[in-house]
Amino acid sequence: MTRQIGFLGLGQMGKPMALNLVKAGFRVLTCPHRREAPVEELVAAGAIRKATPAEVAAEAEIVVLCLPDPPAVQDLLAAPDGLLAGLRPGTVVVDCGTSGLAVTRQAERAAAEKGAAWLDAPISGGVWGARAGTLTIMVGGDAAALERARPVLEAMGERIVHVGASGNGQVTKLVNNLMACINTATVGEAFSLGVKAGIPVEALHEVVSHSSGSNWVLENAAPRTIFAGNYQPGGRLRTMTKDLLLVEEIAKDLRVPLFLGSLVTQLHQTMMVKGHGDDDAGIVAHFYEELLGLSLASPAFEGQGE
Repeated sequence: MTRQIGFLGLGQMGKPMALNLVKAGFRVLTCPHRREAPVEELVAAGAIRKATPAEVAAEAEIVVLCLPDPPAVQDLLAAPDGLLAGLRPGTVVVDCGTSGLAVTRQAERAAAEKGAAWLDAPISGGVWGARAGTLTIMVGGDAAALERARPVLEAMGERIVHVGASGNGQVTKLVNNLMACINTATVGEAFSLGVKAGIPVEALHEVVSHSSGSNWVLENAAPRTIFAGNYQPGGRLRTMTKDLLLVEEIAKDLRVPLFLGSLVTQLHQTMMVKGHGDDDAGIVAHFYEELLGLSLASPAFEGQGE
């Protein structure tokens, strides 16, 4: 089993993923990035603290990234003491963020110049999946590099899917998030109609979750957020909005019309303007709650968001 693993990006998703690697027996190397507290927590759990990303890359066989957006990846690559400064031939870099196609292609070329492999391996499953180690991980890139990294990925997720060439992981994740955002808006709109007509939320959920209107958001996310009245982030609105804008870039390049996608992007941007960027992405349902003067929260779902 590969033992020396670098992990850069200890945010809401990254920290529990890195903790799962420590629990699985890997020697995890990390360093400060934007916040000190998660580094201290990870080191207390058994990780090794390094001073810079370059030091992490110089010692690790596999380097996992879980950064919030494309600029963060570009900054990590470009910094004098960043990832590329320490990257060695034969190292596999696994980017678990949703970084988009342009940055992925740039990063793959830069890694190849160092004799290293770059896998785009976005994740799905929310904070709950990151904590439980049950994430779905969609991987684009070299199959041999994936096999080297597979034991590491299996410590963080339960479904590892190779979706083909470099960049395909990013596109797969963006397709998923486009559907998730549409489904979230659908739950907010349709359930608001039902509640306005006088049907209890819990009754609607019982019926629809066992009928043709069901989807993952309704069964898993909404009971923890929308129906619990709890918008503490499992996946921030600003992150989903960023992903929707990346979707629009790809759709424009491929000349694919996005009728529903464009509408849901506008809904997300509206809620961003209203100051909800750091709330859970389920906050888009609150648009309908405010508009119609109703609540989609039900006592039947209290505590499920904890």
